[in-house]
Amino acid sequence: GCVVTTSRRAMATMKTARFRPPIGRPKPRGVPSRNPCDVWAASTASKSHGGAIGRASTGVQQARFLAEDGGHVHSRVNKQGNAYVVDMSYVGKEGADDVQIHWGIYRRSPDEWIGVEDVAPEGSSFEGGQGATRTPMQRQKDGMWNVTTRVPVELAPITISFVIIRDGKFIAANSGHNFCAPIGIRRGSPAPLGVSLASKGPAQDKTYAVNFALYSESATGVRVCLGRQGKDGKMLEVAFDPLLNKTGRIWHMTLEGLKKPHTLNYGFRVSGDLSWKHGGRFDPAAVLLDPYCKLLAPRPHVGRGVLSEDESFESHPMGSLSQIFDDDFDWEADCRPDIPLEGLVIYEMNLEEFTAHSSNGFADEVISGTFPGVIEKADYLESIGINAILLEPICGRAKGASLGDPPLALFAPDGRFAASEKHGELPKPHDVSRQLKRMVKELHKRGIEVLLQVEFGPTPEGTDSAPKTLGLRGIDAKTYYLQGQDGDLVVLENASALSCNSPAARQLILDCLRHWVLEYRVDGFCFRHAEALTRGHPHGAPDPRPPIVEEIAFDPLLSGVKLFADPWNRSGLPELAGKNLFPHWKQYSEFSPSFSSDAREFTRGAAGSASKFAHALCGTADIFSDGRRPAHCLNAIARYIGVPLADVVSYAQTETEEVTWNNGVEGAAADGTLLARRLSQVKMMFLVLFLSQGVPVIAMGDETGQTRRGSSRALKRASFRWETLGGGDAGKSGKDLQRFVQQAILFRRKHLQLLQPEEFPLEPAIKWHSPDPDHPPNWEGDACSWPEGPESGSFGSFLAFSILATDEHDLYVAFNCTTHMVEARPPLTTSPGSVWRRIADTSLPSPKDITLDGEVLQSGAAVHLAPSSALVLEASPAGAP
Repeated sequence: GCVVTTSRRAMATMKTARFRPPIGRPKPRGVPSRNPCDVWAASTASKSHGGAIGRASTGVQQARFLAEDGGHVHSRVNKQGNAYVVDMSYVGKEGADDVQIHWGIYRRSPDEWIGVEDVAPEGSSFEGGQGATRTPMQRQKDGMWNVTTRVPVELAPITISFVIIRDGKFIAANSGHNFCAPIGIRRGSPAPLGVSLASKGPAQDKTYAVNFALYSESATGVRVCLGRQGKDGKMLEVAFDPLLNKTGRIWHMTLEGLKKPHTLNYGFRVSGDLSWKHGGRFDPAAVLLDPYCKLLAPRPHVGRGVLSEDESFESHPMGSLSQIFDDDFDWEADCRPDIPLEGLVIYEMNLEEFTAHSSNGFADEVISGTFPGVIEKADYLESIGINAILLEPICGRAKGASLGDPPLALFAPDGRFAASEKHGELPKPHDVSRQLKRMVKELHKRGIEVLLQVEFGPTPEGTDSAPKTLGLRGIDAKTYYLQGQDGDLVVLENASALSCNSPAARQLILDCLRHWVLEYRVDGFCFRHAEALTRGHPHGAPDPRPPIVEEIAFDPLLSGVKLFADPWNRSGLPELAGKNLFPHWKQYSEFSPSFSSDAREFTRGAAGSASKFAHALCGTADIFSDGRRPAHCLNAIARYIGVPLADVVSYAQTETEEVTWNNGVEGAAADGTLLARRLSQVKMMFLVLFLSQGVPVIAMGDETGQTRRGSSRALKRASFRWETLGGGDAGKSGKDLQRFVQQAILFRRKHLQLLQPEEFPLEPAIKWHSPDPDHPPNWEGDACSWPEGPESGSFGSFLAFSILATDEHDLYVAFNCTTHMVEARPPLTTSPGSVWRRIADTSLPSPKDITLDGEVLQSGAAVHLAPSSALVLEASPAGAP
């Protein structure tokens, strides 16, 4: 169990009470909670160390303090056999007649002293009900006084807290705190933050010393809580002494003699000023997750953090001390694919839902929805042509969190994504880490990069009106959260917002990103709610030069990976050159804010949409031509967090403000003509995605036409249905669309240099056409027309363009988004003797809808585009295969 064993005799005389601090020592704020460990330890006391969290280590510990009267106090702790010899001395001005120490022992709080009468030296007196002891000091020479006591090793870890009484006057440390002599506790180090292995004990003991470090500017008291996994859930709580265990704003200590730390879980209790107007949101009853926790403790669920009388620590989000050990993962010859931006084809994936459906075909369902599940389906991704996956956040979440909620543990992968060794068992912390690493390694072998979505905006700790104190809120809300002028926490997406540009938060974010790069070898990051990175501290005003954005861009490590910005509210971005833009220092790629709506509006045949559509095809130059390349533009027509592509053309009534339509019938339909029109529009949008300037991003499941029946809400997200690639009509439809996507990606790669220029401007490489190649489109009208066309006049939403190359591979692309057939003539090819080949026609059934060898068209002949269809032609030498 989780206990430091104590001798029966010592425990029989222990008295727990609140100590009234002497004058000159400020009383810590907050109300300390009951210590269940003391009660539990008393009922299970034993002279043996069996089942204990740890035992004390050897070595001499010393501390020197400046007293408020100008004197000096020295504490020295030396382990001798089964006891600690504690020597406390005072050196002050000469002339004192009587010097005593007023002292007590504490573990969980400096304000809760434990009187242990049998460790007090002879001549001591005891203050009943206070746990305090007074002991005369022995004069060594004029001005120097000393007292020595022995403390059984079974009592460690504890701290002796004391003040000097000189001729009846209390003397504390110059800081106003009590002096201290820690037993089984070392001062520790303020770096690194989080937990780290300080040292190993004697080989025969198999014990370890672990360092704990926590940043909190406003806290007045901190305790570390330790519990062993699988036991009865009680916790050992050890307080940080504010005099010895604090440097600047960092609380730190090293606990010695911990046994089997890989089975120990930990968290913190933090107390401070409870007045919200001063920024505090402390909850001394809450067990808080370490912001630097790198491995989460196994748990079936996560609770709020308040320990009730009958509730165990296992219901709370706690870290695992197993993170102090290297998991010895063998990366073999792993090498990052390091794919240029121009060559990326990104697949946006929810890791759990990708393989969670029962149609996944796994022999062992235990890997469904896990890292190993993705490995099993890696060949599928490779077969399509995907070379990068963009994972929705995989960091640990709080209890009851849905798939779209912000993560809680920024450094730690969520255990729900790891497969357990046996059904019904929870995966061990290092198993979670190893499985993620193996997934990254296996994807790298296939040339697939792993990109992580990260969230540094809204947090899972609720709002002031509905708080959930789980971590940063209870550690130091004033430092880590944005606050309004009235002192209330700023709300973003119905949650309190992280203050990304406070110095402590900036260090947290940088350390977090570096950890994922170094420990898991991820290839880049996508910053969801990227506007949050631009908000200044402390009130959140947009900053045109936000420190954290610049520091990430020029960090020696992070500048070498891919950085994507994904603002969800562009009005929250700073104003630059008259627009709300994300500061990028030419390092950040960014999702195009208008590509999706422009592509959808044109595809559904909206009047006057051609100009914006052409702008989207050309890489949204008004945003990305400011020193960045076209490849810095990320294009997505559908996102996994929104309406699927198949539903975009099937449902006009959705739960979002996205542009959708139903082609005349809402939802599922049986009419073959209607279904063919919808399928043609979906394939057309895929062509738009792969032929546009920028990086294409495919939402999971869109490549097989999967549907959520018009829903985009997180709780209704559907798992990837592998049955859509199986037998039957549904399987054939899914495989046909998947084949189209696969061939379109191959075509894009074949013409990558032509389709992905290295810089703006793109003209005169692209030529725009009406159905007659000799006449440009009428950009200003409600429809694209040409002056001297057929009697029917305008042709609704029709647009064509050609890219003339120098390698006999000109391209001609036409989009007919009208409701009638359009006759169009492609321009002459640039190379004499070359002919046009039809590569793709979205109105045709598979496999005729796209064939890379292409059907040769008669020279000078017109082509007919069916309603809601797209056509792609490629010029090649006559007679070429």
